[in-house]
Amino acid sequence: MASIVKKGKRYQVQIRRNGEKAIYRSFSSVKAAQSWARHTESEIERGLFLDTSEARRVKLQTLLARYEQEILPSKRSQRPVGNPLFPVAESFVPGSSRLYMKAGCWLSRSS
Repeated sequence: MASIVKKGKRYQVQIRRNGEKAIYRSFSSVKAAQSWARHTESEIERGLFLDTSEARRVKLQTLLARYEQEILPSKRSQRPVGNPLFPVAESFVPGSSRLYMKAGCWLSRSS
């Protein structure tokens, strides 16, 4: 059964089921909270619900680093600098010495 509690200016939905981990999510409106609660409970009953709360907390940089370590070595071309995703993620990291892409050109941070 879902319960909705007002916390400050937001509404927190809590869905608890016997033997399962509680599911929490916050919304800015009661209507959105009720809609999500109904939809999620329906998916749980039908066995279709997939909890994505852990995935929401992982940063893109962490995912790309894991991809570079675990997946990229099995590829034919193992050049992480050649992959356009790596420079974009690195450009958000202050003090990074890796290459990043700006206006379609590869540049080093020193230039």
